Amino acid sequence: MKTQHEGFWHSSDESVAAFGNAFTAAPSVTARRILGGGHNIDHHYVGAAFHKEQLDFAKGLVSPAQ
Repeated sequence: MKTQHEGFWHSSDESVAAFGNAFTAAPSVTARRILGGGHNIDHHYVGAAFHKEQLDFAKGLVSPAQ
């Protein structure tokens, strides 16, 4: 299955799940599609929310200074 806006990448629910399931040693994995996103999500209208999610994830990895 092709993505919503990109004719090259396979991103069916099954393909995305298989990708996420490949990270067998990871304590948790989030693998999902962002519908409505363009090829370069950094410059797309959903990019700001995507970047916030990435930064929130990174902040969650850092312990507060003691």
